[in-house]
Amino acid sequence: MADLVEIRVIEALTFGPFTATDRGLLITNGVAFDEWAAYGAQLQTLHAAIHWLIGDWLNYGELHYGEDYTQAENLTGYSKQTLYNDKFVAARIPAEERRPEISHSTHAVTASMKPEQRREVLERAAEEGLTREEVRQTVKQVDPVQEKINRIRALLDELLALLDGKRLDAVMLVKDMLRDAFR
Repeated sequence: MADLVEIRVIEALTFGPFTATDRGLLITNGVAFDEWAAYGAQLQTLHAAIHWLIGDWLNYGELHYGEDYTQAENLTGYSKQTLYNDKFVAARIPAEERRPEISHSTHAVTASMKPEQRREVLERAAEEGLTREEVRQTVKQVDPVQEKINRIRALLDELLALLDGKRLDAVMLVKDMLRDAFR
């Protein structure tokens, strides 16, 4: 017989009749539909915001504790590349400019743009319901230099994947230098 493994409660997501755990959600019988629906909406909000939350968390950790990606990788389970991207996008796009109706990955396409251009592109994306690919095409038209930066970033991302974490800091440094050179 297998040993029972302890179920961990996620306190931040536990309230009222809902107990969130590392294995799923425990719900007390008799929950009203409105309560059930409201909790589902909160889960969707968390899902949509997770990469913003992680990026802001990483930026704070670096500023206050000097934490590196290895520690964050162990804590979150996300790859170093995902963590790097989350951190970069959150650092470049202030919270007040983030549009909840636009995905984090769509924001990421605009992260290297000049703030005014980025705001215009994100506003258009929100108004017209543009997809990430449509935003990418818009970035090409608005800022051809930015498109070259995005292509360099994509090539460096491929290089990172090929290296599988080896010499990650050196590649990330080159990526930062290239990004800063085109600001």
